[in-house]
Amino acid sequence: MLELAILGNLKQAPVHGYELKKRLEAREAITVIDVREPMEYAGGHIAGSLNVPLSRISQADLPQGALVLVCQSGNRSAKVLRQLLQQGHPHPLSDLEGGI
Repeated sequence: MLELAILGNLKQAPVHGYELKKRLEAREAITVIDVREPMEYAGGHIAGSLNVPLSRISQADLPQGALVLVCQSGNRSAKVLRQLLQQGHPHPLSDLEGGI
């Protein structure tokens, strides 16, 4: 069953790895934001993703449109997702369930 988190008028649901892969292959209009630190990102990341570490997310000028947040385990991306929702981020947000 898909669980939806609702905060304000935005809805988000976790994205499973296979679903993200399918959406990226279909060239869906989404941006993957990797919230790990630069050293972790350099060690391997999703092709085309942007590295915006958790420590810098509040100062970042994030792209317009739907965002999928990723990290190693899913903890940091979930934290960023909650933070952005609380700040009233105007675009759809999801996080990769279980990390990369």
